[in-house]
Amino acid sequence: KKAVFVPGWDCHGLPIELKVLQAMKKGERAKSTPIDLRRRARDFAMQAVQDQKQAFERMGVWADWDDPYLTLLPEYEAAQIAVFGEMYMKGIIYRGLKPVHWSPSSR
Repeated sequence: KKAVFVPGWDCHGLPIELKVLQAMKKGERAKSTPIDLRRRARDFAMQAVQDQKQAFERMGVWADWDDPYLTLLPEYEAAQIAVFGEMYMKGIIYRGLKPVHWSPSSR
């Protein structure tokens, strides 16, 4: 049997947002709204995906490049919410006491 390689990218998170914030001028950051930051982060992530995809294709990597999984796609996010809901209904996720994290560096 042949297995098809489906490429995928994690397009969310603090590292992407930090890169976007670093690229912005101080005045831009002050005026930026959360929605604007998310839009810029999405644009940044999609450009990185495109750049990496082109590099892999140039190297001859065989993959389903026309249908990758991207964590910012609504279908992917909906599937994650569905799994979260199932876990909640099974009692795996619940509201409890807030943990206090300790580390030697925070003393």
